[in-house]
Amino acid sequence: MALPLKLTLACSCFLAVANAAAPEVPGALHLRMIQQHPAPVLSGLSGREFKWLVDPARLPQAPAAAFAELWRRVEEATTTGGFATTARTGKKPLKVDTAIKEYLDTPNQDLWKQGYVLRVTTKARKGDGRRSVTVKAIHADAARTLATPLLVQGAQATTEAEGNVGLGREGHLTEYVEKGSSWQVAAEDLGALRLGDFGKYLPELLKLGLPASTRLVSTKVYALQVKAGSLGAPGLESFPVSMEGWSKTEGGPIFLFDLSYRLGGGYYQGAAAHAAGERFMIQVLGEALKELNLPASGRWGGSKVRVLLNRPLPD
Repeated sequence: MALPLKLTLACSCFLAVANAAAPEVPGALHLRMIQQHPAPVLSGLSGREFKWLVDPARLPQAPAAAFAELWRRVEEATTTGGFATTARTGKKPLKVDTAIKEYLDTPNQDLWKQGYVLRVTTKARKGDGRRSVTVKAIHADAARTLATPLLVQGAQATTEAEGNVGLGREGHLTEYVEKGSSWQVAAEDLGALRLGDFGKYLPELLKLGLPASTRLVSTKVYALQVKAGSLGAPGLESFPVSMEGWSKTEGGPIFLFDLSYRLGGGYYQGAAAHAAGERFMIQVLGEALKELNLPASGRWGGSKVRVLLNRPLPD
């Protein structure tokens, strides 16, 4: 049975990920970000998401077993630095959800070169004939990202911005800020999925110097997603944890896993929580579980899309 289609369009200025820290500036990553972007520049962020890329060769081949083993390894390692995990309960605590994600661009990746990524996501929802469209802006300069309008016309939209943290080169943390607007439309309203089919809702897309008739080609992955539980540290609210695996064919071998956790709240508040999230990524994921790191993971800064499209971080 064909899956109903949920469409996500990610407009990501990934030309250069914002490595928030100049090497000569000491301190934790969030403090260096604040030094670069004093209040109120980052006040509009709803939170930060921490993303860790995992080598599937280090896990069982069966996806369900791989997720269980990955979560077990993380649970064991969380005692490092006084962290703790809480697993989900119920009949299916590691329930696997499925989706098909298609990344659309011209054959020469002209959209990526101008800082845009288009993503189409098909969710396994019976009878859902609507498509959810998201446009994200990501620039090396966080202030520029947050100033991007992303104004949607012809549909009701929501807009949100957040920081994204991952392991960069030589194991140092790197962070970029993204801003996205989301809305829903009927499947037939997006036509042949040419650039103009999106630009009629977000006119900014038609200011890239590409014709509205520009043909887009697809790079497709089959995604398996698990809400694993939560991560905590003494005196802090817990961070929700999820895991995801990608394959290039339906039911095929997973070529990339990631684990992510999210800290909500303002960037200029909760310094202890920001520091704990960063410390967990460095000490637990980057060091205690370093054998699970995706080879050369520092090239990607935690971004699965960079891996898929072979777009490493700038040197």
